[in-house]
Amino acid sequence: MTDPSDPPVANGTALHLRLGAAWLATAWERAWAAMWLPASIAGLIVALVLVDVLPALPGWLHLVVLAGVLAAWAWCTVRAVRGIRWPSWAAAKARLETGDIILHRPLTAAEDDLATGTGESQTALWQLHRARAQAMLDQLRVRWPSPGVAARDPLTLRAVTVVALFIAVVGSWGDMGPRFIRAGWPSFDDSDTGPTVKVWITPPAYTARSPIFIEAPPPAGAHVPGVLEVPENSKALVIVTGTSRPTNMIVGDVTVPLEKLADQSQRLEQDLPRGDELIVRQRGRVLGAWRMTSLPDMPPHITLVRAPREAGRWRLRIDYKAGDDYGIEAAKAHMALADGDDGEAPIDVDLTLPPFNPREASQASLHDLTAHPWAGRKVMVRLSVTDQAGQSAFSETAEALLPERIFQHPVAKELIAIRKGLLTQPEAVVVPGRRALTAILQKPESFGGDPRVYLELVTAKYRLAYASVAESARTLPSVLWAAAVRIEDGNLAVAEQRLEAAERALQEAMERNAPAAEIARLIDELQRAIAEYTKELAARMPEGDMALLNPESGAKTVGPEELAKMMEQLRQMTQMGAQDAARQMMAELQNMLQALKAASTGANNDPDVKAAQEMMRDLKNLTAEQSKLLEETFKQAREQQLRSQSGDQGASRQQQQRAGDQQEKLRQELGDLMGRMAEMAGQVPDGMGQAEGAMRTARDALNAGAWKPATEAEAEALAQLQDSMQQANDQLMQALAEKGVAGFVPMPGEGQQGNDPLGRRNGPDDGSQVEIPEAPDANSMAERVRAILEEIRQRAADRTRPGDEQDYLRRLMKQF
Repeated sequence: MTDPSDPPVANGTALHLRLGAAWLATAWERAWAAMWLPASIAGLIVALVLVDVLPALPGWLHLVVLAGVLAAWAWCTVRAVRGIRWPSWAAAKARLETGDIILHRPLTAAEDDLATGTGESQTALWQLHRARAQAMLDQLRVRWPSPGVAARDPLTLRAVTVVALFIAVVGSWGDMGPRFIRAGWPSFDDSDTGPTVKVWITPPAYTARSPIFIEAPPPAGAHVPGVLEVPENSKALVIVTGTSRPTNMIVGDVTVPLEKLADQSQRLEQDLPRGDELIVRQRGRVLGAWRMTSLPDMPPHITLVRAPREAGRWRLRIDYKAGDDYGIEAAKAHMALADGDDGEAPIDVDLTLPPFNPREASQASLHDLTAHPWAGRKVMVRLSVTDQAGQSAFSETAEALLPERIFQHPVAKELIAIRKGLLTQPEAVVVPGRRALTAILQKPESFGGDPRVYLELVTAKYRLAYASVAESARTLPSVLWAAAVRIEDGNLAVAEQRLEAAERALQEAMERNAPAAEIARLIDELQRAIAEYTKELAARMPEGDMALLNPESGAKTVGPEELAKMMEQLRQMTQMGAQDAARQMMAELQNMLQALKAASTGANNDPDVKAAQEMMRDLKNLTAEQSKLLEETFKQAREQQLRSQSGDQGASRQQQQRAGDQQEKLRQELGDLMGRMAEMAGQVPDGMGQAEGAMRTARDALNAGAWKPATEAEAEALAQLQDSMQQANDQLMQALAEKGVAGFVPMPGEGQQGNDPLGRRNGPDDGSQVEIPEAPDANSMAERVRAILEEIRQRAADRTRPGDEQDYLRRLMKQF
């Protein structure tokens, strides 16, 4: 007989596999019957961990609960393992033979042996029986395990465990690892209230959005936003108090540790990474978590309103529109030669912008590029704009002709010809240029004997004689240009250069918030430059146009006294710390200086400007003539009343005819002036039309001898003429602006002032555009407020300070 504990060797591998499966099924039934309770307890422990209940307990209670459940589970597990009795091969054979089909134990029969001492017939019968058993082995099947645990679990603890695990896994999906860590690592903080988290999210200053302050746990009654709207490029300040254990800030895939400060305090300040959630975590324990949504900073945009073209004084005018959601930092024009010569470096010029980083800008930027070698050539112009976040955008490309200055003085024209030769064909112009300069130097009176021009020409002559051609071509064009401009304009060109340099230096100092002493010094330099420029400009102005500069002439426009007063106000603003008001005043001052430059010879020689000036002078003279006629008519009306009381006949027919003819003459002059204005500006002020009707009524009354009604009609005509002056000036300004003329028309009449073609004021501010502050404005103190708030945060994070002081600091921060 074979040993029942040994596995069978008959019938091959298939029978071995079925017998092994039967053994495993029997082992599983015995193991599960013993281990179902420890397994259910383990499932409930995992569900408890995943619902994240343990970290909310105090550290000691967390440790007690964790140790208790683990000890209970370990005791049950050990007890169950000891009770397991693993099956033998005989039990596996019995399970295999007692399947669903009753086969009379064929496995046992196939492995059994016949007793000794049998006869041949018995042996044959045994062999037949064994052969039949061997044939039945293929019908053996392993029954599914049936441990019978349901009878041992009347409370269905297993089902409760499965449901709890499902709910816990779904609720903790994506955060299961950290929850296991938090459950297995109790926190033993010394504070009674536990860790507290304070988070300040400060948007970039250019967004003008308020900082976001949140706490965890939130104070009683505090509003906790569901989602934090955070602009891009914001900064985060995280302060954790009440714990000394390592803490991290997690945003998206970025994890940053906090820096330890004083006792039980930690701090972190840095740019806020992009992410959908901000988490403050301590070794798997979440101290605070907030959902976030990012407010994107949209890129800026810029477009050319029309193709760049020449304006007055040979300046290039670029009309553009630009915008950004938070404000424009800079705008530039990039120019390249239209003929495709890549060897030349492109020109980049800054476009003029309104102050205070405007969100929208519609500007006309004027640029003097006549000194550039490309003057007179076609270029391709493309604009770019940059916002305060550094994002850039470009406009479409347009073709333009760079204005070329036309010189009238013969010596200046000769110098410009030499300069052009050095820029285009330096080899061919060196010898003729040196001879031409020698001839000019022999007659200093030809250029007015200016010593500075003389030195520049001598320098150019000897460089052509002794320097290399390449060196001459590189250095002499600027020297010859300066000499030609000085010959053409005299000291006005030098004064204008000094004015532009002083204006630029003051603007840069104000942009970088320079000290008040430095700004005061630059204001003095700008004031001296303006005085020198206005002196030179007044010397070149025709006698009839002196009203442009003389504030005592009745045209209250740009004058040294007004500019000096404005700069004194600018100095006072900077000393008071009113930076925003000072920048606004600086922008107004720049507009006035632009109008002052536009009053130079180049603008006043423009035929459109002269025509506009003539029309305004004619309107002023017509108003004066109408005023004289009103005085005479009033005198006649009074005399007529006196004569009628004394019985006299009254004024003669000749006097009536003469007065009527004079009124008709003024009416015809007004009609002619209205026609010229309509031709130039495309419209006529309403007051001029009403004045013309009043003049017709006055004429008819004078011809009829009705002096009193004539007086009333003439007074109405005079009032309408006076009222139409400002409107006529504005319409002419608009017409000049549309034609690209960088000049302005003087506004006759005391107290009147107009705008330049770009819509900017020609006179000093009357208080309607720039508010003169009496104290530092709040916006200019933003940096100081930030510094104070930072100091308050530092002190509030110091747990060593008294409780009353910390409470005061927290209330103070809420006000901010």
